[in-house]
Amino acid sequence: MKPTRFSQYLAAALCAATGFAVAPVFGADPARSVAPNSPPNVYNNFGFPMGFDVSKMDKSANPRQDFRRYTAGKWLDTATIPGDVANLDGIKLVKKQVEPQVAAVLVDAAAAAPTARKGTPVQQVGDFYTAGMDIDRLKALGVKPLQPVWERIAKVDGSKALAEEMARLSLFTNQPVVFGFTVTLGITDPTKYVVAVSDADLALPAAEDYLAPDLTKVREAYVRMITDSLVLAGVPPEQAKARAAKVLEMETRIARKKLTPEQARDFRAAYKTLPYAEVKAMLANLDLDAYFKVLGLPTGGTVQVTEAAALKERNALLAEYALEDTKAYLQWEVLRRTSPYLTPALAEVQAPLDRALTGQAEAPKREQVVAKAVTRNLGHDLGQLYVARYFSAKSRADAEALLNNVRAEFRQRLEQNTWLTAPTRDYALKKIDKMKIVVGYPDKWIDYSSVDVAPDDYFGDVVRLNDFAARRSLARLGQPPAPDAFSDPENSVPTAVNAGYSPDMNGVEIPAAILQPPFYDPKADAGVNYCTLGAVIGHELTHSLDWMGRTFDANGALRDWWTPADVAAFDQRSKNLIRQADAYEVLPGVHLNGKLSAGENLADIGGLMLGYRALQTHLKANPQDKRRIDGFTPQQRCFLAWSQMWAEKVQPELLRVWAATEPHPPGAYRMVAPASNHPGFYDAFGIRAGDRMWVAPKDRVSMW
Repeated sequence: MKPTRFSQYLAAALCAATGFAVAPVFGADPARSVAPNSPPNVYNNFGFPMGFDVSKMDKSANPRQDFRRYTAGKWLDTATIPGDVANLDGIKLVKKQVEPQVAAVLVDAAAAAPTARKGTPVQQVGDFYTAGMDIDRLKALGVKPLQPVWERIAKVDGSKALAEEMARLSLFTNQPVVFGFTVTLGITDPTKYVVAVSDADLALPAAEDYLAPDLTKVREAYVRMITDSLVLAGVPPEQAKARAAKVLEMETRIARKKLTPEQARDFRAAYKTLPYAEVKAMLANLDLDAYFKVLGLPTGGTVQVTEAAALKERNALLAEYALEDTKAYLQWEVLRRTSPYLTPALAEVQAPLDRALTGQAEAPKREQVVAKAVTRNLGHDLGQLYVARYFSAKSRADAEALLNNVRAEFRQRLEQNTWLTAPTRDYALKKIDKMKIVVGYPDKWIDYSSVDVAPDDYFGDVVRLNDFAARRSLARLGQPPAPDAFSDPENSVPTAVNAGYSPDMNGVEIPAAILQPPFYDPKADAGVNYCTLGAVIGHELTHSLDWMGRTFDANGALRDWWTPADVAAFDQRSKNLIRQADAYEVLPGVHLNGKLSAGENLADIGGLMLGYRALQTHLKANPQDKRRIDGFTPQQRCFLAWSQMWAEKVQPELLRVWAATEPHPPGAYRMVAPASNHPGFYDAFGIRAGDRMWVAPKDRVSMW
């Protein structure tokens, strides 16, 4: 997922982002091509090329019976999941390429920082990295940097003081603690900034982790992790154990009230605009006026609300639990959210829970942990250094040219659409024309130069950067719209291996780091590139008209502009899509959630369709490219490249979590399912009724 104009913690569900990756349109420093102490077979893709290559295929398999095996059987046989991740696919492999690139930037910045001008990206990034890598200092400090905050929480003596402390903690962490208020562009009126509130995230990723009878081991691991963390923070063991049980008890109640992943993606139902007085009544057990005063927000007016049921339950907990229990919960929450910046011992006690949730065998190395922290806190500064070193203007121009060709195909398909009514079709064309698509990096970088980043104060650096980011958002109330592009540290900063469409911005962002194989290769033929990067782009474009995208207009405002007849036609045409996914078994007895994954599955089908059509247009204009390569036609290479791009191996623990929470289906499904809905797939490989890969025409999905 990637960020939207909404605050990151309010909008996790909003972005229809994909998990993608792309190929060296820039070159890594060969001297740094393999990170130290890392398994070399991962970094060289187990001896296989990163991009599409016939050596990954198992040609002894029959493509009409097992296309997944035929496409990537030899890679699947050879590849092993390294211990520091829970799955391995093209995205992870590109991340393994990007890791040493980012590491080179960080190491060089750290060396140059002492003489660099204060506030420059080199100084900020270099000193932050130096501070994070000073393990001896962090071990010596333990949890001391957090003690003043814990002591302040302990002194809370009533509703007013509690409200003030919760507001201060939201600045301290730049995250909602229990719940959080921030300033964001309005979901129904994106020309204005509004005050918004949402419930905080829970530590476990899915409601089922708290509620499902068969996941008691996960909950036991969670309680142990809380207990051990609190003991490291100085809480006596028996008291820590009691606190941990209370945390689980509270969060289980909240989990019952959280929106399901499907509900969270229905913004018309999930978001409400309420009078301040009504929100104040919803949170009556807290002095909301005092909370707003700390943040410098005006009381009165309206508030944009999501997770209303969870917020009401939080309010009930404030009344039902003793103040001492609430304060203990706050202490745990701030410890949980800042633990990556304290003693590494905290990460060690968290590792068993990570294994229970994902199956990941090893903790990431310190260099990886700190690199992620730099990305999270100084993403644009790091992005500037990375782009200057590894991303060329030609790479950006080539990707934009391919992108425009795919958009032209989408526009043509819409013009020829026969099932949308004329008004809806005409506005859809307007939305496509107005869509902003940006490749590589933002036109304007976030300026962190006012923040004091020191090489010997890791925790303090993070706190100051959190405060800067939180107050920067709050200060936007009453200002003209100025959303930050490429600003989500997990999904859209230039070093992210991803791509995504944001319906509230009506825009697509393609970070620089994804422009590497297997997603894009400047040396590859058209059949490969149009059905890798071209299909990735098409995937994002079609998100603009899916279940979520169609609820936002060309300006990014939440608004119904489809007629009821169009909605009914869309839903009818998508029934087979949901049935196909519901029937897919990811683990024994565990199936995909067809409704949850419908948007991504439809985008995969649409993206491959658009990539294939753009390829056909290219071949008409360039008949010399119709030649066979390695014995395969361009059309065959299109479907082979698409399938290889999604080849994946996953730990079963992570597959279970994904089935419940992740809208993107696993790679094994993406390798075959989109192609099985495409007529060209059957022509390219001679698939006929009776073959395992055959899907009857009446059961195929065709939307765009």
